[in-house]
Amino acid sequence: MTKSDPSDKSTPGARSISGPSVSQTDGPWTIEYSWPADTPQGNPWKVVIEPAAGASEEDLAGGIPATLLRRINLTQAAEIRRQREPVSEALNELQWNYRGFRLRELRAEGITDLYLAVLANAYELIVTEGNKSVVPRLGELVGASQETIKMHLKEARRRDLLTTVRGRAGGQVTEKAKEFLRPERKLMSERFQERFPKIRVEAATDDHPMIFELGAESAW
Repeated sequence: MTKSDPSDKSTPGARSISGPSVSQTDGPWTIEYSWPADTPQGNPWKVVIEPAAGASEEDLAGGIPATLLRRINLTQAAEIRRQREPVSEALNELQWNYRGFRLRELRAEGITDLYLAVLANAYELIVTEGNKSVVPRLGELVGASQETIKMHLKEARRRDLLTTVRGRAGGQVTEKAKEFLRPERKLMSERFQERFPKIRVEAATDDHPMIFELGAESAW
């Protein structure tokens, strides 16, 4: 499984582990290995063990076995991440291509709350990625001038779909925007699943991004 976690704020003051991750299934347990977004190589920074989907209470009786801890292989996790990186980058590019398509599709229907919510979400994602050319990038996606994009972002804030950060680029989608984005995420995952039937696609939620499972994995 390859995915990107938008944030990890479980420990106050700790560095966010917001980069890619890979997971390993071991019996009724799943082991997830994660890295910061700006760490291109090396062993994972975070390891999480949790019950696998479908595991019963009987399977989990006794808790995590010591033998499972001995089977954690950080080096192998790093190697699998390295092998999958080109695929992850391609999938990320496909997601951005889809967002551009969807933004143009929605804009053709008018400057609706749905269009502005999807625009606000794209804006937040671009800022989070560290891209300094936020408005030009949005202009490319929408097929609109920078002035038009600025007006649309201002309207998104006026309609309480995007928050404001004083003095710099930034902002987050609001609860109102999330109400529009939830069905959009489901639609996006359905379209990806239809386009790529051999890849299992799990829709994004408020807490995690869209997940792609690259083929069957018995151990990895």
